[in-house]
Amino acid sequence: MTTDQKQTPLDIAIDLKQSEVRIKWQDGHTSVYALDFLRKNCPCALCEEERKKAEATPMYVMSPDLANALGELDPSRPAEKVGQYALQFFWTDGHRSGIYTYAYLRQLG
Repeated sequence: MTTDQKQTPLDIAIDLKQSEVRIKWQDGHTSVYALDFLRKNCPCALCEEERKKAEATPMYVMSPDLANALGELDPSRPAEKVGQYALQFFWTDGHRSGIYTYAYLRQLG
């Protein structure tokens, strides 16, 4: 099985009551992601830069928006597919710039 096949979801379920996303991958593996975990690992440039600064500088104080970010999705529009390669989540704190590629999600799982 190729890497692309491993990173291709067969089924994506967003469970707002359980606060999780479940992805069944083409290779049979199932990943379960807590929404708080996904929000704190947002791959957008701003969030990634904040995490890098925090890792490099022990006394660095992350922005309160990221440090206190909750994994709560907008119930009327929790997420949408981006082409054939990613998901975009619509967080209740207004953050919407992270594009979670399937490769990134598989890596997180």
